[in-house]
Amino acid sequence: MADAYARLTGKCQCVLVHVNVGTQGLGAAVHNASCGRAPVLIFAGLIPFMCDGELRGSRTECIHWIQDVPDQKQIVGQYCRYTGEIKKGFNVKQMVGRALQFATSALQGAVYLAGSRGGYGGRDSGIQAVA
Repeated sequence: MADAYARLTGKCQCVLVHVNVGTQGLGAAVHNASCGRAPVLIFAGLIPFMCDGELRGSRTECIHWIQDVPDQKQIVGQYCRYTGEIKKGFNVKQMVGRALQFATSALQGAVYLAGSRGGYGGRDSGIQAVA
């Protein structure tokens, strides 16, 4: 639906998916968005990258090791104008801005960002809670 809406309106649309299996489920849709030059931002989760509770959001379940793939963004990367991985909250604004530049500039198309919950919590994340 994001692909169709983006094609009809010319406005970039966002899709959220769950880690590697969600990214794999988008395969045909990303291909269609790429061929149709639809400006679509895809954001996928990544499994937590911390293992021993160093940060909030560390790995806590066995599924976190099962869903760990070496380079998740390459599942759809060849059909995207830009792929990126957000490691910490410090540069979310810049990463999303850069992805949107690629999605909406000449030869529009899909872009893919992925991020882990471990990078968005705690004192070192770069994100401050609003009281």
